Amino acid sequence: MATIEDLQNLIAIKSGLTFSPSQLNTIQNALKERMKIIKISSLETYYALLASNHIDGEKEWSQLYPLITTGESYFFRDKGHFQLLSKHVLPQIIENNKNQKKISLWSAGCSTGEEPYSLAILVREILGPNHDWKVKIIGTDINEEALQKARSGIYSEWSFRSIDEKYLKKFFKQKEQWHLDESIRDSLRFEKVNLIEDLYPNPSLGIYDIDLIVCRNVFIYFHGQAIQKVLDKFHQTLSPQGYLLTGHAEILSANTEAFQVELFPESHIWKRKNILHQGTNKKKKKKVPVTTSLLTMKEFKFQHTLNVNNKKEEKKPLATSKEREQGLLDKAREKANHKKHEEAIQYSQEHLQNNPFDASAYYLLGLIYLEQNQQSKAMEAFRKVLYLSPHYINAYIEIGYIYVEQGELRKARKTWEQAIEMLTKAPANIKYEGEASLEDLLQSLKTLLGDR
Repeated sequence: MATIEDLQNLIAIKSGLTFSPSQLNTIQNALKERMKIIKISSLETYYALLASNHIDGEKEWSQLYPLITTGESYFFRDKGHFQLLSKHVLPQIIENNKNQKKISLWSAGCSTGEEPYSLAILVREILGPNHDWKVKIIGTDINEEALQKARSGIYSEWSFRSIDEKYLKKFFKQKEQWHLDESIRDSLRFEKVNLIEDLYPNPSLGIYDIDLIVCRNVFIYFHGQAIQKVLDKFHQTLSPQGYLLTGHAEILSANTEAFQVELFPESHIWKRKNILHQGTNKKKKKKVPVTTSLLTMKEFKFQHTLNVNNKKEEKKPLATSKEREQGLLDKAREKANHKKHEEAIQYSQEHLQNNPFDASAYYLLGLIYLEQNQQSKAMEAFRKVLYLSPHYINAYIEIGYIYVEQGELRKARKTWEQAIEMLTKAPANIKYEGEASLEDLLQSLKTLLGDR
């Protein structure tokens, strides 16, 4: 008989999406809402519908995705990334393609379209309004409702909280809402793509030989195998000198051997390597498993192998006060996941009043401050993490990225070298949140520093 956990596993297989314990009520409510609307009373029948290859099953997925995905986006989100693109990456792509005079960009997981439109504005500004280049920009998402909004090119004030005033005046007209310039709007193509299930490169959708793939704040919702699967397909889809831009630290624990990292004062970006496929007889390295002690804003993982609901002997009653304290941190993570940063900060601080030595709470605060582009506060929080828990490896990783964005590349290298030294000399003492093995994490850090 099908259970909620079975449905969550099916969602993970189908879309790569995973959910933290604090999100379970939201997911359950979404499933119940859909079952009520289509008049299905049993989980088993609903599971069978979603698991089928019938057109009715695909239609139901289209209705379910908007309820279980986060559609948060706005123009020029993360100024460091867009400075990196405008100063370094896009000019290099233009130089690489100056003979063919064509550019292909793909915003994978584009939500309501602010990101690919931001890319289009940048390209227009660099090439000029009367350029003779062939520019292809594609936005894809799993959520058809979000794509419909993207195609309209109409946005509210909330989408412009990080845009330069000159772009707002130049490319938008204000009516009841803000309308994007038609020449920008009509130059883009939006398609529904499931990054896990769908095939790409895909010439029929124009998704091939891509110069730049932007996939930010997507991998944080994927489990480890899904991340690797998508990275492999991205590598095949990029042009020989193509770039991949992801969110900060999103793929650090994945196998990134097919890419090389390039560091800039504004941020970092991954560049495609041209690799030869090696034989299958190569001996695989032994992996050291790592268990996740808790789930953070960056690592929302559904740990189906640790399903305590089906293992009564593993349940341990907690004191009411302890349950309440842990509940505050769970609420903080849930609010952070839904971009309700101020509420997330409030719950975290309430938790810390009774648990002043909880390094994980300071780590969560640091991630929230990063989302708010408050680097000094984030740095302070991550340093408190290391004061309380000197082997908290995630904090070293984040501090290194802050140094990169500040242009302090030597400090970034030194910080990551410290992390490598700890992983090498004292792996038993490491506190690490993530699904990758310590061996893979170590290799990823070495790759980041250019050490193979």
